Amino acid sequence: MGKLTVLPMDVVLFVAFVALCLFFKKRELGLIGTFVFVYYLGFVFAKKPFIALGGESSSWIYIYGLGGLGLVGLFLVGFSSKQYNSSKPQNPA
Repeated sequence: MGKLTVLPMDVVLFVAFVALCLFFKKRELGLIGTFVFVYYLGFVFAKKPFIALGGESSSWIYIYGLGGLGLVGLFLVGFSSKQYNSSKPQNPA
């Protein structure tokens, strides 16, 4: 089993991004950024199995990338359709 290492600059950028999102109260953007960071790390650490699985073809890498973009798109659609009625009671009877 390989050693799990993360580049320090990646961690610094991630922490700075999340800190800025929290400072400016952009929770949704912080969640999307966290997902993208984890998805990126998944690719970095699983690059060799992806290449071994796909052989000389790079189609698996494209599928992985498009899957990530698709999930980010679903996040954006879900966040944009959110109802902001949390201050009002649900049943005003």
